[in-house]
Amino acid sequence: MIRQRCLPLLLFVALLGGLIGAPIAAAQGSRVPPTAANMLAAMNQWRLDQGLAPFRPNPTLEALAWLQVNYLLSQPDIPANIHDGILNEKPRERARWPQFDWPYYAIPARVSLEEITVAAASVPAGITWWQNSDIHRRAATNPNYREIGVAALPYKYGTVFVAVLGGRPDVLPALIHPDGQTLYLTRETYAGAQGSNALVRITGVRLLDSDRTPLTGWQPWSATLPMPEVSGQLLYVEYTDGSKTVTTPVDVTRDIIALPGYSTPGSSAVAEAPAAAETLPVTATINGANLQVLAASPEMLVFHATTNAPVYLDDFRLFALPMGGRPVIWQFSSAFQGMQYASPNSCFALLAAGAAFTPPALCSGPLVIIRVPAEQVFWYDQVQGQRNSLFVLNQRGRLLANCQNPAQACGFFLEAAPAPAGGAGGRPARVTRTIQLVYTPDSLTLLNQSGQRLSLRGLELANGAVTLNSSMWNLSASTASIDTFPAGDCLEVWAYGAPAQPKPPGCKIRHAWTTIRPNQLLWASGTFIVRYRGNQIATCEAAAGECTFELP
Repeated sequence: MIRQRCLPLLLFVALLGGLIGAPIAAAQGSRVPPTAANMLAAMNQWRLDQGLAPFRPNPTLEALAWLQVNYLLSQPDIPANIHDGILNEKPRERARWPQFDWPYYAIPARVSLEEITVAAASVPAGITWWQNSDIHRRAATNPNYREIGVAALPYKYGTVFVAVLGGRPDVLPALIHPDGQTLYLTRETYAGAQGSNALVRITGVRLLDSDRTPLTGWQPWSATLPMPEVSGQLLYVEYTDGSKTVTTPVDVTRDIIALPGYSTPGSSAVAEAPAAAETLPVTATINGANLQVLAASPEMLVFHATTNAPVYLDDFRLFALPMGGRPVIWQFSSAFQGMQYASPNSCFALLAAGAAFTPPALCSGPLVIIRVPAEQVFWYDQVQGQRNSLFVLNQRGRLLANCQNPAQACGFFLEAAPAPAGGAGGRPARVTRTIQLVYTPDSLTLLNQSGQRLSLRGLELANGAVTLNSSMWNLSASTASIDTFPAGDCLEVWAYGAPAQPKPPGCKIRHAWTTIRPNQLLWASGTFIVRYRGNQIATCEAAAGECTFELP
């Protein structure tokens, strides 16, 4: 019986339509693609049909949605745990990151926020799927959620939609129907608001003109009110519980409900960049890293190869998380055309267009420079005057380095590989094809100790009439493939009925485990053999507790 960190197969297929092999998501522009806007409109129509208030778009929730959809599509396969993020965090954890700082009610555990995701051929198909799924229907029609962020990216079988729904203390939106006749109000229904200072029990509501002149008297709360005539661009809605009042401004030109068949006003913001920003210091050399962020400033991002042997750069991505706006996933090797590997003391510099550059002294090897238009500088926020949060990922989306703190050096390790044919600079590093088996009477761990991805297909263990092969670890919906199993990672098997085993020491990621009958523990006594694609390649002694061999 296989036990993996994945959703049940039918649910996984239903959620994502069986989608596999996602391409890297391109960085998005400043405007929401029509598919995201259409999904928001369809969700609002659904809410109105249920007698619920529509969602007001929220830029923080939108940034959260873009973060997750970019992460999902940065993976070769859509992850089974589709709501887990770049750091294995959950949606509510992401929302509390400093970049988002989503408010809570009284205590941090009371966060009114939820994420729903679907991959579908069209917006109607996605809505229909959510409507037919109990957990998604309850989320989308939960009156606790008054604001929303929607992101959508194309996929080879359609579009992946991520919607992040949320509510905030004392934020009670009011929106105008596109026909201009009706004003939709909201109220607090989140159970966690009880006992907080948030306005919960509304005893009255009234409308004020742009100059705060009352347009109506106090009246009982109602889900809708007739839209009054206003003298300016703003209308104010006041909610009260008799002792506290919350005021919601409504822009009559912008706070229009997004609905199918109606055009939605756009929005823009212009912020003045600071006159000058201080250049961040060059970081110190980091022991144990063979590539590091050497310098970061408003004008440059420099990487230094501290390796004593070439390393491939294909397994290297940057994930930038701005304070505001959408995150960016940036493929390192695709930008540095032809630079498949880094040789000792080589440096790679991203420079803002027009910026002057003096190579740091540590860059004594080859130097590669790419000029980046100002609007594509993803590592620095000119408006905030500070470096954006930067994460380093491998091609499977695994975190290699967290470079959020600009005051600390940031280094990471890329596995050594032979230089490409005809390459220059540095001697090729020896790459092994080493597999290590570590076993106890109850369990066996397979570790890829080679320093490169290996194909485990055709690998078998045999002891008399008992044979186990690599197909017992079904990785089709996991984070790795039997055909390209990652270096440093492991698989595990133990006896059925035995307690679940912890991840073994020395294993970076345990991608799957399986349980077998006690009479199949072929490593528990005597001698067993290892075959690869039909050929015997090793003999292992049970008493040794481990067995190391090379794949041919």
